[in-house]
Parts: sequence; structure tokens; C-alpha cells
Amino acid sequence: MLVSLYLQKGMTQASPLIDSTVYALGELAVMYPVSGGFYTYSSRFIDPSWGFAMGWNYVFQWAVVLPLELVVASVTTQYWNKDIDPAVWIAIFLAAIIAINVFGVLGYAEEEFWSSILKLGAIIAFMIIGLVLGKSKNGHGIRWISPNTSKSTRWRAFGI
Repeated sequence: MLVSLYLQKGMTQASPLIDSTVYALGELAVMYPVSGGFYTYSSRFIDPSWGFAMGWNYVFQWAVVLPLELVVASVTTQYWNKDIDPAVWIAIFLAAIIAINVFGVLGYAEEEFWSSILKLGAIIAFMIIGLVLGKSKNGHGIRWISPNTSKSTRWRAFGI
């Protein structure tokens, strides 16, 4: 309970800061369209050395985050299949990332489209499965309740 309160407080404080940063970056992109990353705005409006430092910070960030994400993905797949070495999964995911990047923005957009379709289909499938399977012996799930039953019986199916 205490953790969720701290999480809510943190998100409540961080969200306006993130929103204002994103809105400001969007307005800069509309007002001053440039070829390059967001650090080019720092080079233009603050100082070229500041933009240089931001660019290298961004490179170092991805130099740490990409291997971390690959390791996390391989550890996650170990949950389902412990027989395959994690290095194999890292190589597969790295090859997929490189393949997507070879095709540029169009390849990334196409991959995002199909990933979104897959996620949406999975969510809908899980919702249907959760409703169809009904309440199990250990009390999880939702069971079908006839509309003719009393209100208290209806709410009991949802654990209330």
C-alpha cells in the first residue's frame, strides 16, 4: 500500500515535468525543423559544446541500455525454455534489431504496426479467455452471472 502511494506521488510530480519537456520539444520541432537529433536544439539555443555533450551522453546511454535490454529479453525467454543458452537469444534479438534498423524509418514503422496489432490481439484474446474460462476452484477469474440474480451475488463474482 505504501509503495503504491509513493509511486502515485512520484508519477504526479514527474508527469508535468515530462509533459512540459515533450511539448516544448514538439514546439521546437514545428518552429525550427532541423535534420538531426534533439541535441541539435541545445547546440543552437544554448551552446555548441552543450549539444556535443548531450549527443555523447545519448550515445553512452544507448551503449548501456541496448545490452541491458538484450540480457533482460534473454532472461525472460529462459522462463519458458531453459535448454537454450541465453547467448543464443541475445544473438537472435540483436539480429532482429539490426534487421529493423537496416530498413530505416519505414522498417521501424512497419514493425511497430505489426507489433501493435499483435499486442491488441493478445489483449483481446486474454480478455475473452478470462471471461470464457470463468471462475476456477481457487477463486480466480470471472464467472458468468445471469442478469436475473440478485445484486449481491453479481458483485461477489468480481471479488467484492
